[in-house]
Amino acid sequence: MKKIFTFFALSIMAMAVMATETVLWEGSWYVSWDEPEGSEHREWKHLGQADFASYELGTTVCFYMEQAEGATYAKYQIDNWSWILLPGQTGTDFSGNVVAKLPITQEVKDAIATGGFAIHGHGFNVVKATLTTESGNEPQGDVLWEGDHFVSWHYAESDTEHAANREWKFLSQTTFAGINEGATLYFLLHANPISIEGSDPYTAYKFDDGWWNSLPGYGQVDFVNDTVATLIVTEEIKGLVAERGFAIHGHGFNVKKVSLSPIELLPTAVENVATKNDGIRYNLMGQKVDENYKGIIILNGRKMIVR
Repeated sequence: MKKIFTFFALSIMAMAVMATETVLWEGSWYVSWDEPEGSEHREWKHLGQADFASYELGTTVCFYMEQAEGATYAKYQIDNWSWILLPGQTGTDFSGNVVAKLPITQEVKDAIATGGFAIHGHGFNVVKATLTTESGNEPQGDVLWEGDHFVSWHYAESDTEHAANREWKFLSQTTFAGINEGATLYFLLHANPISIEGSDPYTAYKFDDGWWNSLPGYGQVDFVNDTVATLIVTEEIKGLVAERGFAIHGHGFNVKKVSLSPIELLPTAVENVATKNDGIRYNLMGQKVDENYKGIIILNGRKMIVR
């Protein structure tokens, strides 16, 4: 059943959350896997193995990205030099601006130490990378809400049976007001790409105010596997939510849990494709594909382009 903390309890809990953010890199670096082999803009790799080795467990590296002008689509994936997704990461389509997060776990540190670090994708500029830490005695598992709420904006407004499923809005303005600036909200989303009212089966979410306007810095994000969506609570966002409310809109997913502490998600992509010599073709999401698939594939642990 749904579980929402009271404002009083949340205020006490939020007092312990003090976030600091250190800029690791800043600029404007275009990324596209359509760039020719040898182009430095086929990837972003301005943080090295030594950098990640120095980051403390429990911190988070945030990547601020903007859809490039003229790009018909934007997609990123946080991976290694061999294009293998890092643990817990998925390929993510987005529009507008997005903040991608990489929690620093021992598994992530080990993967980068072995295979390096990169961001691949298409149609976006990386403009900043930061390291976020949380100080104080923050308890783990600060669950603000837990349940199983399906979301689809394809339900008609006149469909009274499914009216509540047009959005997720179980964090009240009062609850949101008790969250400190700089804190991070984590949303566990279960992919459920079904067809509603003749729609295509897909999954996409976006963080909105109560009037369907995207929150600053956050556009629509398409995803395939179960994912943990993150929202950094800024002064501007708190002001908008106080005025208009907060909601998650989109299609084809269930909201399962909302927390102020990181939510662990078992990786669904194939992280060990590089070690497989089974003759099976995989795409960059770790999914099996047949010989008719065009694009970048991984075959017997080697990346190649099929045209």
